[in-house]
Amino acid sequence: MKNTLYVFLCLFFSTFTFSQEDAKYDDLVILFADAKYEKVVVTAEKYSLKEENKKDAEPYMWMAKAFYKISLSGSITEGFENAYKDASKSLAKAFKLDRDSTCFKENDDFIYEFQASIEERLLNDLSAEDYKKASGWAQQYAKVTLNPTGANLLIASVKFRSGDKTGAKVMLDKCDQEINLIENLAHWSDSDVSIFKHSVIQAAECYVAARQLEKAQALLDKVKVWYLDDEEFNLRLKEIMN
Repeated sequence: MKNTLYVFLCLFFSTFTFSQEDAKYDDLVILFADAKYEKVVVTAEKYSLKEENKKDAEPYMWMAKAFYKISLSGSITEGFENAYKDASKSLAKAFKLDRDSTCFKENDDFIYEFQASIEERLLNDLSAEDYKKASGWAQQYAKVTLNPTGANLLIASVKFRSGDKTGAKVMLDKCDQEINLIENLAHWSDSDVSIFKHSVIQAAECYVAARQLEKAQALLDKVKVWYLDDEEFNLRLKEIMN
């Protein structure tokens, strides 16, 4: 009887503790649902400064979501002029603390939307051949994805284009090793896949410019299986190979 009571009490208190932890940031949920985004930022920041929350990703995730909403509002108040940049920084911090990807899984819709917003900016700058700005977006993107190889590959390519051949080689070699470990892109976000594709093209062009055609061909051969139906990739593949 005593053993049964002991087990019951253990289950009760563990459930109670879990419920308390689960409800820890309920006020942020309510504030966000009421579109009180500035209040979300202020409240979440207070949570993040408490010693008992220093390893929690949740306050930073809520700050990221609120900052992003503020950046889209078109009505920026004093203190929130850099809302988009602050959203990116907060999300990066959340990723750093999210050791088991629990926070990622619970907020994947927002994360994919935010990734897509960086991707749009990055690709616009690539189209304009503003490689420095594109690299800046790539650096931000690498901090808010579980698959940063594409972003890092782009950063390496820009290093090459800016004359930092040594730094570019180190990064390109590291990315090449990471690519060798990729089995498929099935669990990558759409933005991960897109940025990876454009970054591979950029890296291949750099190899060609460095008169290392065999490296360009080897890189393209490794990834082309994932872009068999991608007209843009295959067009660039033919151009680079020839």
